[in-house]
Amino acid sequence: MDDEWLMVGAVASFYLQIY
Repeated sequence: MDDEWLMVGAVASFYLQIY
């Protein structure tokens, strides 16, 4: 269980929304 993955997922979702 890594919180880093959650952060990466959140950033990826944000980037996807911007694009």
